[in-house]
Amino acid sequence: MRSTSVHPLLVSCIFHYELEFVHPFSDGNGRTGRLWQTLMLSRWRAPLAWLPVETTIRDRQRDYYAAFERSNAEGTCTAFVEFILEVIRDALTPYAACGIDRDGEELRALDYFRNNPKGTVGGLAEALGTSKRTAERLVSRLKSEGRLVRRGSPRAGTWEIVSLDRSSW
Repeated sequence: MRSTSVHPLLVSCIFHYELEFVHPFSDGNGRTGRLWQTLMLSRWRAPLAWLPVETTIRDRQRDYYAAFERSNAEGTCTAFVEFILEVIRDALTPYAACGIDRDGEELRALDYFRNNPKGTVGGLAEALGTSKRTAERLVSRLKSEGRLVRRGSPRAGTWEIVSLDRSSW
């Protein structure tokens, strides 16, 4: 890996895929692959050791396995690498303060729940084009600011927008 001219992000993704493909252990290959990828990324850029890639993958576990299977069927790691790069992007996004329009994102989230009071965090993530974890953080922030309230049970309840008056924020 030290002698390749391939970008470290790609090298880590390819290594992750290859470890999964070889499947050297009877159990824990996925966790081991993700651990090695995190270690490789952290040697490239130390702060990446703290990146919540594992959480983002857990939120999209079905997609993770589908990308792996698609790569196996196609005989190339491309689908898996593309998926993992998206996961890394989604895990980084909440920490990339510059370039994120927080107010716009919050207003779009409030608009989503205004139009879909029985909407879900997963539905919000899809509507915003973010990971479920990012949507969960956004909803948590809106709730802690008192701008969004859940009425009723977690499964059958509805979302209520408390205030859209920016002076109360």
